[in-house]
Amino acid sequence: MALFAFALFPLKDVFYNSETNALHIKGLTKEIVVDICDIVSVKNHRLSPEMITITLNKSTPFGTNIRFIPPHRIGIFSQHPTVDFLQKLALFSKRQNT
Repeated sequence: MALFAFALFPLKDVFYNSETNALHIKGLTKEIVVDICDIVSVKNHRLSPEMITITLNKSTPFGTNIRFIPPHRIGIFSQHPTVDFLQKLALFSKRQNT
């Protein structure tokens, strides 16, 4: 049981706020806000349950790698749509800032 808890506690709740163009990342006791342009990469892990890792270009109280479980979907043989969405947002944001 302890190993199961250890594996899941690093998982965060991640929400996108379109008004501020930022991710709200919530842990057990705190919440932080990360600008979309701080995203370096977004990767899909086809485990059960499916998991996504966001790598940031700066350290946060949660570290530089944020892991979360996206909404469930049917069909795990392709990349999760959330990964595509976050990758496109980060790319667009970086182009806007240059």
